[in-house]
Amino acid sequence: MTDEQRKLVEDNHSLIYLVINNMGLSVEDNYDIAAIGLCNAAIGYDSRKYTFSTFAYKCIKNEIMKDFAAKKRQKRILDSNLISYDAPLRLKHDDGEEITLLEQIKSAESVESEAISRIMYAEVVQELGKTDGKVLKFFEIGLKQREIAEIMGVTQANVSRVKRRVEKMLCCD
Repeated sequence: MTDEQRKLVEDNHSLIYLVINNMGLSVEDNYDIAAIGLCNAAIGYDSRKYTFSTFAYKCIKNEIMKDFAAKKRQKRILDSNLISYDAPLRLKHDDGEEITLLEQIKSAESVESEAISRIMYAEVVQELGKTDGKVLKFFEIGLKQREIAEIMGVTQANVSRVKRRVEKMLCCD
């Protein structure tokens, strides 16, 4: 901003409060947006067309309204992406009652148990050597011991030993 534009903003600073109060809004929630509107007014002001206060009043009000519209759009987008566990699906029980999303999400374990398992698994993977880590990755994609042995150029017995060692680290049989 030029010095002249800064002076306009400083001299008309009270317009911010006037607009916010006239709109019945909270000063602390809307001051920043209104200040942007005042600065935009100073930058875009043409003294041949308007008085500054009239132009600035409209600019401040427009800036606040643009902010409201943006927040409303954002809320609408968020709301359209929300899914409720109680939302009925297009499926029905034998008795004709609708099935909810929560009923369709089945979990043998609690969320906490699953999270702990994932953390333990990640720790085991970090402890593995480079070769053992590769073997584990091959098991994860569903390859058999014989296939892993062929790919890595080792015996099936070596792959079996790695598997037992990893299972022991994971505390499973």
